Amino acid sequence: MSSKEKIFTYTGFALFLLAMAYFLFAFSSLDGKIPVHFNAAGEPDRFGSKTEAIIAFVVFGIVMIVLQAVKNMDPQYMNMPVKKTEENLSRLHTISKELLSFIILWSGVLSIYLSYEMVQIAKGLTSATNQTIFWGLILSLFLGIIYYFLTLRKNQ
Repeated sequence: MSSKEKIFTYTGFALFLLAMAYFLFAFSSLDGKIPVHFNAAGEPDRFGSKTEAIIAFVVFGIVMIVLQAVKNMDPQYMNMPVKKTEENLSRLHTISKELLSFIILWSGVLSIYLSYEMVQIAKGLTSATNQTIFWGLILSLFLGIIYYFLTLRKNQ
């Protein structure tokens, strides 16, 4: 595991655990309705129970674990947007693992953001998510994926 891959992966999982801890710490002070979905303007358009919110976090964590498992797959079976050869397979696998680690990091950052916003809205301290942060996160995901796809193409 490269140092960048380790930093991305460990930081992503640590942020996810912090998000869960923050939500669980606030759990008892929350009313029964928790925002679980937001429209494009950042306003909650669906509320759920506290249990439903915890289930959403569990699913989010499972997705992160699956991403980690995919990193350990045999690179021959990984679907890549470039032609794999014996000469480039090792490089492409390293780049693909970094991409998946980046997505794990991004997922950790998103979980912190959503956990905070869900609690703030449930407590009535705000009525919508911060759109600058939300769209900045979405943009960073797409820019990161584009960067890694271009890096894969360059190294094919």
